[in-house]
Amino acid sequence: MTKKRLPFSRRAFLVQGLALLAGCRSLPNLPPLPFHDREEDGENAPLLNVGGEVSEIRTTHNWRFMAVRSRTRNDDAAGTGAPMFGTNLSLYNIEFQRPLPCPEFGFDTFENPAAVAFTPKAEACYVVSGASGYGPGAGNIAVDRIPLAPPKKEKIEPFHLEDPDWIDAFLGPAGDWLAVQTKEGTWSFRDLLSDPIKEVRFPETYQSKSGETETRVARVLAISPDGMLAAALMAPAPGSGEEQNRTIAVWDLSTARSIPVEKAKKLPLEALFVSEFRIRDNASGRICAFSHDGQMLAVRNKEKYVGIWQTAGGRILAEFGEHRQPVTALQFTPNNAKLVVGTGGNNGRLIVWDVRKGRLLRTYNDPAKESRRITAIQTSPDGNLVYFGNDRGNVNQWEYQSKSEMKKA
Repeated sequence: MTKKRLPFSRRAFLVQGLALLAGCRSLPNLPPLPFHDREEDGENAPLLNVGGEVSEIRTTHNWRFMAVRSRTRNDDAAGTGAPMFGTNLSLYNIEFQRPLPCPEFGFDTFENPAAVAFTPKAEACYVVSGASGYGPGAGNIAVDRIPLAPPKKEKIEPFHLEDPDWIDAFLGPAGDWLAVQTKEGTWSFRDLLSDPIKEVRFPETYQSKSGETETRVARVLAISPDGMLAAALMAPAPGSGEEQNRTIAVWDLSTARSIPVEKAKKLPLEALFVSEFRIRDNASGRICAFSHDGQMLAVRNKEKYVGIWQTAGGRILAEFGEHRQPVTALQFTPNNAKLVVGTGGNNGRLIVWDVRKGRLLRTYNDPAKESRRITAIQTSPDGNLVYFGNDRGNVNQWEYQSKSEMKKA
């Protein structure tokens, strides 16, 4: 006797519904999130729309959850002293390579979420929230750890850390390191995996390796996926006589992790130095990305160019460009063989470069015709899909590599 099969639409609905429940069953009750059906809205419709410019896309390593951070303009803020922009954070289940909203979870309790990261085992996520401006009055940045679906034998406790003196923060992609800047302008790192939390402070000034100039850490730009390295934009120290310094330094965080907590506070910056290199762009927008093995760092090198440097020695390996429009986002593929570049100005575009051969492989125009620029990129663990967001709040996917190409790579 032949077993009767359910129609495809009903099977898909049941399977996706069960996956949604399984992925979110341990999360608190909150209103459902919006989701767009591509089949009903048309072939070029976005997977989802978050209602504001997409700032960041993060996914768990097991490709189960996706977090999307977005920014919306507050037109009523003029003259009121309120921030001109507000930020939002949403969580999605991405089973079957299509995001499904998690109706039992949301991040609307956090004020101005500034960064998000999932732990390596996907049992929790970290959210940085708080200050939305700089200067007097800005501060009180907090970081929270929220349990998602922890293993049965491992108990993940909620976590909260804040300081009214912090004005800027950067979270590592694995939720391991938190870099914070104080009102005095100095930067330090917090090791969120240590108990008690380990702190590593940068001194106010540092002697540049490439010259006699006294420099300081102006901004932490990136932390490698394995949490071993950090990249920072270096600026001239006050009174040095230089107007700007286009230097990026790479620092060794693994050394700090291997020493006791008390010694880490007094650790000299020279002990963490790996390399430094000069660029033609001030890199103020954090448009850069480490390779997944930490051996390379891609940085927007002038408006329409991308440079790739070797982190160990600071040697430039390749330069890609000139792109038609300014570079707005970067991401290495999981095998580090390709670099996905997002551009924009008039309409968003994705470009895939072969890192080893230094040649252009493929280009893709953002199907949302109203999109001006690509603002966030996230590649799938199998190296087959790219999720990308734009300034119109759309998140879409592009299958840029076939299975046969994946095998060759």
